[in-house]
Amino acid sequence: MSERDDILANAVSHTKDQVRAAVREVRKELSDSVRQAASSKINEAVLEQNAIQRAEVIFCYIGYGSEVDTLPLIEQLLTLGKKVCVPKLGNAKGIVKPDAPMKVVELESTDVLKPSDQGILEPRKGKQFLGSPDVTITPCIAATQFGARLGQGGGYYDKYFDKNPLTIRIALAFECQILADLPGNDHDCVVDLVITENALYQRDEVAIDEDNLWEET
Repeated sequence: MSERDDILANAVSHTKDQVRAAVREVRKELSDSVRQAASSKINEAVLEQNAIQRAEVIFCYIGYGSEVDTLPLIEQLLTLGKKVCVPKLGNAKGIVKPDAPMKVVELESTDVLKPSDQGILEPRKGKQFLGSPDVTITPCIAATQFGARLGQGGGYYDKYFDKNPLTIRIALAFECQILADLPGNDHDCVVDLVITENALYQRDEVAIDEDNLWEET
C-alpha cells in the first residue's frame, strides 16, 4: 500500500494536513471531462433538495481549481429567484490580506465576479448580508458519510457556522473525497448533508421531511 493510500484508508491516524494533501492529489487526478460531468450531477442533486426549493436565501461558495464547479448552480438559483450570497475575502482591489474575515455578499449576477489575487472568483463589491441564510453550501477537502467535514484549514466556515447555527449545511464533494473517518477536534463543524455525484450522505440525527425543511429526530 502506498503512503497516499494508507492516509486515505486510515485518515483518522494522520494529521489534517496529510489528509488534505492526499485528497487534493486524488481530486486533481480527475480529468476535466469527469470533473464537469460529476459537477453537473451534483448541481442537479442540489436543486432537487426540498430545503433548496423552499429556501429564500442561499449562501453558496464559488468553486475554485479542482473543486466542484458551482457557477452553473449559482446561475440556476438566481434564475429561480433565490437570493444568492457568495463569500468574499478580497478588498475592493481583489487583494486578500492575511487574516481577512470572510464576508457574505449578495450576488445579483455572475457577470460581476472577478478573480482575487488568489485566483478565486468573487464580487469586488456588493451588499453584505448580515442575516442567517436558510441554506449554506460549503466546499470541503474531504467528508464522511456521517457529515464530518475537513476544510481548507482557514477555519472560515467553522467560525461562520458557529455564528449561524440554524442555517442548513450542505457540503459538495466528489465521491473520491469521501473517507471512512477524519481527524478532527471539537471546533470542527459537521454538515447536515453531503452531496456527491453518486450519493446523498445525510447526518443520522437529521431527517428530510416532506412538510419541513429539516426535522430533528
